[in-house]
Amino acid sequence: MGPMKIALFLRSFLVLASLAITPLLPAEDVPVPTEVQALVEKMVAALKTNDDAALSACWHTPETLAKARVAEKQREAATSSEPFNAEKEQERELKRQTRDLETTLKRAAQLRTLLPKHFGPLDGLKLDQIELDVDDDAPADQPVFGDVEIHLTTTDATKITLGVDDLVKIDGVWKFSGRLEDEFKVHLPDAK
Repeated sequence: MGPMKIALFLRSFLVLASLAITPLLPAEDVPVPTEVQALVEKMVAALKTNDDAALSACWHTPETLAKARVAEKQREAATSSEPFNAEKEQERELKRQTRDLETTLKRAAQLRTLLPKHFGPLDGLKLDQIELDVDDDAPADQPVFGDVEIHLTTTDATKITLGVDDLVKIDGVWKFSGRLEDEFKVHLPDAK
């Protein structure tokens, strides 16, 4: 193989190697707005103190979310030939959003029971980090962060990661939408 072929081979190899490695590199961190930081701190405090009213206040109300979703669907329906019944859609969305909030409260109750049994008292939970993904498909008037990950440390140094479906800014206010996820990650501390 001549020097020209070796150089071409090496160049091709390097290009392919860089393409293969690129997806493995960590994504850029999305900056966490101060309002979102404060909201997540309130959510963790509500979880620790068994305060379902305070926890619910971290989510947009089902009525607010239903109204926003119907408005979004109306905009989409304006370009469609299919009929759109806003009243029925409002009713359907309200039921769905109410169910999501009820599910969140049930999952929070399960966490409050499970975490102290295995990882120490809830009042020892400490917020470490918040990870957000920007939803590029969200309407400009309602920005959305999807797949919210909340990283906590327990009193015994176990790392816990909770997830919430979305964080939505409606009428200038950031709050959660969707549900507290039904799975959470546990990273056990190093054995001593």
